[in-house]
Amino acid sequence: MEGLNRTGYGSGPVPTILELAEVEKDARVHDARHTAATLLLELGVDIL
Repeated sequence: MEGLNRTGYGSGPVPTILELAEVEKDARVHDARHTAATLLLELGVDIL
């Protein structure tokens, strides 16, 4: 995911949340979506 960073969010809650959580890697809301889906599948939740 080279080239993706927090600056694409501009201002708003995402950069603040990442800073408060002390996340040092670049992250996107889309990444969180995939993480949530993976965790739900691992728990056996029918996401369809």
